[in-house]
Amino acid sequence: MVKKMPELVRKICLIGDPAVGKTSLINRFVYNTYDERYLTTMGVRISKKKVNLELEGETYGITMMIWDILGQKEFRLLQESAFRGSAAAIAVYDVTREVSRMNLQDWIGSLRKITGEIPVVVAGNKIDLIAKPIQETEDVIFTSARTGENVEELFLRIALAIAKDTRRN
Repeated sequence: MVKKMPELVRKICLIGDPAVGKTSLINRFVYNTYDERYLTTMGVRISKKKVNLELEGETYGITMMIWDILGQKEFRLLQESAFRGSAAAIAVYDVTREVSRMNLQDWIGSLRKITGEIPVVVAGNKIDLIAKPIQETEDVIFTSARTGENVEELFLRIALAIAKDTRRN
């Protein structure tokens, strides 16, 4: 018998350098849309979507409050303020720009300085722009906001991490 757990509302931050596709991933997941134009996120933009998942015989309803945080480094104080209260994060890099992957350690370090050890899922975005297939790893989920590839899986993975974290605490 599946046990229904209380509904959870959790804040999730998307972090990473500018132009890695954070806003596009959110738009694909929440609204199933994609826009080719690049628009800089000014400050923070919040979207909301509810998912249901099962974990070890228990059903969780998780409303994700998804915070799209601007990527420009000169706004670090604003970014760190936006991290407060986060239950989890998705750290995004652009697979065509190695420097954006290398910068994730700084992003995750800044986040955890404010939040402590919350779950973080790493997304290598824009796989539609590379010719050869990428080998999946346990540490990274490879996505394309343009085609929608693995976007749902990315957000379900963070929801599962939240459910597991809730069970532990």
